[in-house]
Amino acid sequence: MTATSKELLEHLRAKIDRIDRAMHRLVVTRSEIALQIGRTKNSTLPLRPGREAFILRKLVALTPAGTPVEPLVRIWRELMGISVQLQGALRLAVWAPAATYEVCALARSHFGQEVSLVVHQRFGDLLAMMESCPSTVGIVPTTGTVMKSPWWLQLCQVKNAPRIIARLPFVQPKNLLSEQDAFVIAPVVADPSGQDRTLMVVSLPADNDQAQQTYFARLQREHGQLVQRVDDSMLVDIPGYIETNEAKRIFACGSPSSLKVIGHFAVPMSSSPNHT
Repeated sequence: MTATSKELLEHLRAKIDRIDRAMHRLVVTRSEIALQIGRTKNSTLPLRPGREAFILRKLVALTPAGTPVEPLVRIWRELMGISVQLQGALRLAVWAPAATYEVCALARSHFGQEVSLVVHQRFGDLLAMMESCPSTVGIVPTTGTVMKSPWWLQLCQVKNAPRIIARLPFVQPKNLLSEQDAFVIAPVVADPSGQDRTLMVVSLPADNDQAQQTYFARLQREHGQLVQRVDDSMLVDIPGYIETNEAKRIFACGSPSSLKVIGHFAVPMSSSPNHT
């Protein structure tokens, strides 16, 4: 290596050192502002999943083509996790009997590595923890173990039930070892992100093939997706941020015996977005 090359390397390393110091100052400042926000809001559960999704989409849109998106999002998710923890102690409760490790990993990746996490064997225990501790957020698999009374049906039977507020992972990794994903449940309503989907539980009249065919035809026209079905009850998601009354109007022709919106989530992103 020539003397000129060594000088250039030292110059470039010095620039990186200056950038690192500036980044550190900004992270500390960001944390101080998050703490001020927490004191101003005085909220038990300071979650804004829609705003977080909006921020991440803007960040990815600003990223030059060829720059890895996934590591960048992980950095910001850790920063967001720090902000939430500073605004109020968050706890995670996981119920995932068929994929415990995978769902716990999703929860850690989304909310940060330092957050407290408890694994439950029964969905009812998760709900009990959320009721006794208002700062608890639940994590459940989108699909998996098929039960006579799946978690989403149990959720419908709870008075003032918590709501679905997010779907994990928000950014789909390139080298995915597991196709497991999960929903986030919290005693708050998700704020719109601008690109959202609505989750609802629908029960159709038993032994009425015509009503079921009509419903599925409308679901297809509305670009809806069947997430899981147990007998005549279904967990479905449809595009947009829609509440129960509007959903009932859209699907009135299907004559569902019951329909209830149980939450909303920001549409997840690909880790390989198209940059212009």
